[in-house]
Amino acid sequence: MPLSYIGSNFESYKYIIVAGSYDGYGVNGWRVVDQTNTTNGGWQGGGGNPPWSSNIYTYIAPATVGEGSLTQQQALSSFSATDHKYATLVPPISLPLLRNVTTTSHTQISPVENAYPQIYYSNGMYYMFYLSNATGTAELYVSTSSNAVNWSEPVALPGADGSYISSLYWGGSNVYVLLGSSSGLEILNFSTLSPSDLSNYLTYHLQIAPQYATMYISGSTAYILSSYTNGSGYSYSLLAFNMSDMGGSSSTITGSDYLINRALNLSGNSYGYISGWNSHLYVAFYSYNGSYDNIGLAYMSTGGNLLGEYTYRTYENLTGIDLSVNSYGNAWIIYSTGSSAGYGLYVTNITVASAMPRFSNATSITTSPNTMDQPFLYIVQNGRNDSLLIAWHGVAENQNVVWGGLRSSISWYQSSPVTTPPKVPAKSFPYTTVVIAVVVVAVVAGIAVAYAVRIRR
Repeated sequence: MPLSYIGSNFESYKYIIVAGSYDGYGVNGWRVVDQTNTTNGGWQGGGGNPPWSSNIYTYIAPATVGEGSLTQQQALSSFSATDHKYATLVPPISLPLLRNVTTTSHTQISPVENAYPQIYYSNGMYYMFYLSNATGTAELYVSTSSNAVNWSEPVALPGADGSYISSLYWGGSNVYVLLGSSSGLEILNFSTLSPSDLSNYLTYHLQIAPQYATMYISGSTAYILSSYTNGSGYSYSLLAFNMSDMGGSSSTITGSDYLINRALNLSGNSYGYISGWNSHLYVAFYSYNGSYDNIGLAYMSTGGNLLGEYTYRTYENLTGIDLSVNSYGNAWIIYSTGSSAGYGLYVTNITVASAMPRFSNATSITTSPNTMDQPFLYIVQNGRNDSLLIAWHGVAENQNVVWGGLRSSISWYQSSPVTTPPKVPAKSFPYTTVVIAVVVVAVVAGIAVAYAVRIRR
């Protein structure tokens, strides 16, 4: 049923639940309830008096109010053929929406088909970007909020359409949104996020068309991580170009503009996602190991040289992943899971630039019996206290929707970061452990020798 007829505020809906008989040749598909059931060989129901009686056999009403105390016959026979009066089936029922029990505040942005949500915070305002096919074309929409709970009506950005949004990145004074399509990648450059001027942006076209791509910007350099199917999974490549090549007007970034364009020695079973910190890049993806999915985190130089790899065992089947890194080198990874038992959204983190890099235990954000995927994560940092802006795609009321939420003060493992990360981060036996072990062995040996000498004397 078109939403223009019934509105999109699900929580205000009232329902009358009725049952009748289907007739493919009947009016609106309903079989007539006549005074007797002898018409048409007994195929029609009996007990009505057309046209003022309904074609309803039964309906459900609240048991404690009004008609809820009536029998079905009393309620449905309230019509009058003489007075041309239909049966009045009131009051309607209010059905509560199914809600997830969670510590995260979240709200539905729009009831139409939406996907690939990205969320951003600037100057006291939250911005949700996502694609919607409400007009028949997957256009880019944006909604704003002052609290990440109550969102404004979505606004379509004319001329901005694609098959997915992969990245939203704050670079200096501008916001960049990476859109993917079959013809290539588009970078939208917003010089302002004023709610009244969101249609003011420039478009830059990249002449590559991977299955998926994400973006990270550091200083004047933009890094694009592309994911390509290779038959058994995905392979990844790194592309970089100077932001100065993105001039003051819409243009095309060509191959001659690329500073880096190389394949990475990584493979996985999902799209790859890129972020960075302190002149280093982080790439996250997940791989199937035969019974569940493992999260892989690659730590590399800005030239794409691999410096370290880390693995997190989820013991789950994953449906999506994303990552973001704060200014202390702490990499937050969000992932969605799915199975016959339900769906979930979780976060974990690791500080690569520490003496003992390790993943924290996963924290549950929310769960649902319905599909959850396409998670997105943005960090709002206040000192060492991180708040996580989270967005994801899900299913509600049998429609594709996007959700956004704010999760504050999640504890995470943070050792004192070093100024320059080790070239090859220790994985299982750090150098500091070796030094301590040598000192302990030396002390124990000295004591043993002294004791032996004393006994010999």
